[in-house]
Amino acid sequence: MTDRSVPVPDPAGPIHRTRSSPLLRRHLRVSPWSWTVGTVALLVALPILVVVSRVFLPSDGVWAHLAATVLDDYVRNSVLLTLGVVTVASSLGVITAWKAYPFASGAINIS
Repeated sequence: MTDRSVPVPDPAGPIHRTRSSPLLRRHLRVSPWSWTVGTVALLVALPILVVVSRVFLPSDGVWAHLAATVLDDYVRNSVLLTLGVVTVASSLGVITAWKAYPFASGAINIS
């Protein structure tokens, strides 16, 4: 009788191997650009995070005072600024795409 025993898989599984696959190493590697973008995003978000964190601290009526005096104007100005930026950026994007790719003039035949 020959020994035909089935090999038992490692309970730790293939994830805990000492050598990782090239695909896994490629996805875990972080480029300098990623670090730079992450740092810039953190610096941009820092003022917002500070303001949001102040909401949870005792304020001695500062938020009530801001809401009664200037908060409406600040929110209105922020919304108008956002709409203006979106409008200008969208317009410039559409215009430059229209000039770069002449799909609207019929030069590109899709059929």
